[in-house]
Amino acid sequence: MPQHSAHEQYLLELINAERAKAGVQPLAFDNDLSEAAEGHSRWMLATDTFSHTGSGGSSPTQRMKAAGYTLAGSWATGENIAWATTRSPTGYNDEILLLHNNLMNSPGHRANILNGNFREVGLGFEVGDYRGRSSGFVAENFAKTGSDLFLTGVAIDDKDGDRFYDPGEGLSGLTITAKSSTGATFTTKTMGAGGYDLALKPGTYTVTFSGAGIEASTRTVSVGSKNVKLDLVDPKQGAVAAVQD
Repeated sequence: MPQHSAHEQYLLELINAERAKAGVQPLAFDNDLSEAAEGHSRWMLATDTFSHTGSGGSSPTQRMKAAGYTLAGSWATGENIAWATTRSPTGYNDEILLLHNNLMNSPGHRANILNGNFREVGLGFEVGDYRGRSSGFVAENFAKTGSDLFLTGVAIDDKDGDRFYDPGEGLSGLTITAKSSTGATFTTKTMGAGGYDLALKPGTYTVTFSGAGIEASTRTVSVGSKNVKLDLVDPKQGAVAAVQD
């Protein structure tokens, strides 16, 4: 199962920020989609190839299905790929931002990023040699299947005070509990880079962030026909605030 890196979480935050500006629902990470994306990025680097056609002549949708993503009911898929040479010294933050901006400046790729029909995404950022140059490759696998809905977001220790996720700010191991108006309870934990995803049915939920030495924070969230993003931002002052997009 992929463990999303801090750079992949950063890319997701950039994508969801653009989607919020456009008034479309946020995307939730999916492990199968990420497995397909990471595998394709690694394959492109290993074979000195830049193409949507992958190993064995596979298409993006075929790779998503092969990774275990189930397409059912009303479904849709899309893929973006991009690459750029890396810089030295580097932590790859600049490369992620450059790749994202390049995709947003390309009409077809921008359409995928802002497609309101998509609900889930897998991201694969890999670095290696490409035709003699140190390069960063990214594959973005977008999808929607059936009627799945998600509460998604990221928990951050906002070290620079900009109220936006940066690599190194993620809070891992926090518990997110969503209790419905009927009393049903759903729980998950933030991943290593600070992100989380929780599949929910439409309804009203009391959502609580707790654990790892933080003050518990509770918000009420309504899930309708679209995903909902709820972030936990912990400013330098130590006050805990939940921020909903």
